[in-house]
Amino acid sequence: MKIPKKVKILGYEFRVLITDDPELLPPGEVGMADVHAGVIAVRKTATEQDRTSTFLHEIDEVILNMLAREYDHSEFELFCSARFAVYRDNGLCFNLKCCCGVGKDPNDA
Repeated sequence: MKIPKKVKILGYEFRVLITDDPELLPPGEVGMADVHAGVIAVRKTATEQDRTSTFLHEIDEVILNMLAREYDHSEFELFCSARFAVYRDNGLCFNLKCCCGVGKDPNDA
């Protein structure tokens, strides 16, 4: 999946950074989202599958935080892993437009 440089979530624009900057992503962290700063960061050196899964995970976390929902993070991670497996196993999310149903992947001609 080509991760975009910006993503709109519930009407707010977030910058998406693919980085290994230790100030944003401490050792052991693959991604983070800061709702107040409007930033999602994903570890550059992660595998493509991990970057895609992490990007989608961070979007889900932003949505839950913006909706002021409390949640158990370990259960949330289980949900995200299952959601990503369904997308991956069915070839559903390798183009962001296909992910959200807005358009068709130009490679699917």
